[in-house]
Amino acid sequence: IDETQQSDEQTVTVCVGLDLTVSKTATASKDRLYKWLIDKSVDDTLIEIADGGTATFNYDVLVTPNGYTDSGFELGGTITIVNPNDWEDVTVSVADVLDQGGSCSITEAGPYVVPADGSLVLHYTCTTDGSTTLNTVNVTWDAATYFTPTGLASDDAAVSFALDVETNKVITVIDDKTDPLNPVTLGTWDWSDGPHTFEYSLDKTGVAGECTDYTNTAVIDETQQSDEQTVTVCVGLDLTVSKT
Repeated sequence: IDETQQSDEQTVTVCVGLDLTVSKTATASKDRLYKWLIDKSVDDTLIEIADGGTATFNYDVLVTPNGYTDSGFELGGTITIVNPNDWEDVTVSVADVLDQGGSCSITEAGPYVVPADGSLVLHYTCTTDGSTTLNTVNVTWDAATYFTPTGLASDDAAVSFALDVETNKVITVIDDKTDPLNPVTLGTWDWSDGPHTFEYSLDKTGVAGECTDYTNTAVIDETQQSDEQTVTVCVGLDLTVSKT
């Protein structure tokens, strides 16, 4: 009142709701089994020598990468939901989906309540065949109840499966060199380096007056794939003569 300066007042509050926001991470891995082929060859399978001579055989052991098989796909991460409204907790629903090849589940049990002016961190894991490339989280709530512009927040994360356990990427090639009880190592080889040939020579004196077969086997130690070659050494003796 202007003349008496008497007064009274009222304070009112206007709360303006904002949409919640969400962000996510995605960590993916896979295991890989490398495949191989092995082929053993020799320059000659039959050598004839005189008694006291030596037959030399030259062997090639070829190992060739033959593709790979991926398995053990794992995918998971975190979902962070932020509530920018400082006067109200918001109850939300959360769905985490893949673009293809699997499904995801939230580790924590609901209901999911995002505190006022706070955040909620959830974890998820997925069962997948490895074909997915995109992981999306959708967070929904009742826009009318919480006075927000919409009732949806979403975020995407690209999925790339990193190699975890690699099996048989590097192999060891062994060869018995016709002595199965005492095999020797020819060497090791890496799948990423492509085909490789191990070379060695083997000398045999044979048995006088006979043709003798010698079989030797090359083996990829890690996969137990093998190939073998059999060679023959014929050792000639002088003829003899007697008369009456």
